[in-house]
Amino acid sequence: MKKLHQQTLVFFKPDTISRGILGEIITRFIQKTPVILMVLGGLEAIKVVRNLAGPTFGVDALAGTIRGDYSIFNNQILK
Repeated sequence: MKKLHQQTLVFFKPDTISRGILGEIITRFIQKTPVILMVLGGLEAIKVVRNLAGPTFGVDALAGTIRGDYSIFNNQILK
């Protein structure tokens, strides 16, 4: 199957700023000056971001994913 060049938009909820974890999350994507919104492009970009973010509910997310590492409550959704 041919891989497609894709772009995806990542939004950070206000609690990522108030909890002081925005920079930590962004550095998982890029190693440059942090930004609040970013567009990631590349082969399988959507799949890569979804895998890095983890399942929607933190309780279902594995350690090493953003939701697995940073979700406070079992039912909290980090988007």
